[in-house]
Amino acid sequence: MKTSLLLFLMLMLAAVSARAQLPAPVPEAGVRNVMERIRTVIPKGWAVSYEAEYNYLKIALGKQVEVETSVMNAPAGGPAPQLKELRFSFRVMPKVPVATFQRLAAENAQTKAKMAVIHGELAAYHIENKSDFAPQTAEQREKVDAYHKLEVSLHKLPDFYFKDEVSLSWMENGPETVSPPPTRATDDTIRAEFQKVRADVAKVLTAYPPGK
Repeated sequence: MKTSLLLFLMLMLAAVSARAQLPAPVPEAGVRNVMERIRTVIPKGWAVSYEAEYNYLKIALGKQVEVETSVMNAPAGGPAPQLKELRFSFRVMPKVPVATFQRLAAENAQTKAKMAVIHGELAAYHIENKSDFAPQTAEQREKVDAYHKLEVSLHKLPDFYFKDEVSLSWMENGPETVSPPPTRATDDTIRAEFQKVRADVAKVLTAYPPGK
């Protein structure tokens, strides 16, 4: 009986944890309205779509184009160009009020200041790669743990909002778990069109104050 109860509690906790990882529900009307507004500024041949499962809004050219991939430490010449979809995208979320954004941004600034202090202390031990600390002593491990706890406590804040309906954050590569390397069109005209479409879409949104 005790075993069954323990198993039941473990399953309930797992279910709660799974629900906690799902994206927050986004107002459907807000998504429709921002998509309709975006459609008024993108040129023929481009399309806007939305994946509700990931709260992922995509603006893409309706044909594949030749793109080149930027890969660190690649051999001279880099990977050969490939035909791929040319796109940019946003993560959509319920509207974050400007006052709330400013409060959370201020908290992030305080957290980053504390992280900078710890990073400076770790640099004295010649442990300078913030993404891959390699502590050698108990004291260093304690500082590394403190740094990572601060890092995960940072608020993920949006870049834009649309009226009083939704907020949006840039997503360069979509909802993939591991982001692919950055790509760009090899054709100068297509590359310029991509930059213009991206800028025109940003103009129909309202940017949050700096200090994210």
